[in-house]
Amino acid sequence: MNSKRFNARPAKRQLGYTLVEAGFAIVIATILAGAGVTVISKKADGFRVEKAQKEMRLWLEASMQYRKDTGAWPANAAALTTGNYMPTTAVNGPFGGTYTIAPVSGNARVRVSYDATQIRFANLISASLPLSTVSGTTVNGEVVVPGAESAHDALLPRDGSRPMTGTLNMGNNAITNASTIEANQWLRTPGYMQANIFYDWYNSGYYVQPRGVSRLNEVQADRVYGFADIRTPVLYDYNDTGYYVDPNNSSVFRYIYAYGDVRSTLMYDLNDYNYYLDPNGTSRLNAVYGNSFYDYTKGVYNDQAVHHVYTVGNGTAIGKPSCYGGHTARIYTAVGSASDGAVANAMGGIQTWATDYGSGWYVYLRIWKPDGSYSDPGWPYAKILAFTKCE
Repeated sequence: MNSKRFNARPAKRQLGYTLVEAGFAIVIATILAGAGVTVISKKADGFRVEKAQKEMRLWLEASMQYRKDTGAWPANAAALTTGNYMPTTAVNGPFGGTYTIAPVSGNARVRVSYDATQIRFANLISASLPLSTVSGTTVNGEVVVPGAESAHDALLPRDGSRPMTGTLNMGNNAITNASTIEANQWLRTPGYMQANIFYDWYNSGYYVQPRGVSRLNEVQADRVYGFADIRTPVLYDYNDTGYYVDPNNSSVFRYIYAYGDVRSTLMYDLNDYNYYLDPNGTSRLNAVYGNSFYDYTKGVYNDQAVHHVYTVGNGTAIGKPSCYGGHTARIYTAVGSASDGAVANAMGGIQTWATDYGSGWYVYLRIWKPDGSYSDPGWPYAKILAFTKCE
């Protein structure tokens, strides 16, 4: 009989981690390490901010002591380090770069400046420094001349509980977002004054509303310009109320000058209403003077109705008159006197005519005899009447 031997010892368990388990472990370790670095970095930034705040205070205090000892502000950081007010190494800031010292405002103050490399660092440093400002990434801390600090009771409270006792100089800066500005006397500006509406201090019933209707007690001006209408019941002359414009009634003027048309249904003489101009009817005038008058019935001016009348001899040249547009120069001839020389001969007829030569006419007179012959007598036996006109 065959017998089999069995190994009763249990199998050994495999030791170590799988690849997946190792990967998870690495990821978790990386996250924890990054969080730790971030925390450490933030703490380091906080330490550097506090260090910069402390060092800027020390530079300002050293500057104050220098002022007390010498009577002047330090010109630069070297003045403090060489004078043993600050150690030489203190010139280097925690964010890199160096602290700078300089008097400002005509030596009324001294300024310590430091570039914090980032705006957030600059704002954190400035938060704990009095009289400090931030410009970009640079922090500027200042102190004034000892004993020249403003007394608190000289400051202007924001709640309006204490009035100003002097002039507010804005230094060419603007006052913005003001709800109400009240002035007991003058409110002056060399530039624009802008508001939706301006009220009279003593009577709010009078006001100026630039984009609406304004109501004024009196307007006095050398000139008044209107972008659209200027409306008033009666507009008086400032120097003499006897002259006025009343749009709904009679107006009185001393003179009227017009570069264009003056239009009216009827125009009377101020001193005598018996004389008047009626454009649509009959006018009555004391005297009329004019260089020319236009005849609507003939369509010509008076200086062209009959331009010239001539008495001339045979073959005389007469120039054409100058006519307005749309009109033509004409000539008319007639017998002034005629005889066949110094002889009394029978005449069958007398003829006058004109021939056009461009800028004028030649005029002629001819005597026809009973036998059919003719003669063209000269001056003074033949006198021709000629007149020119524009038609």
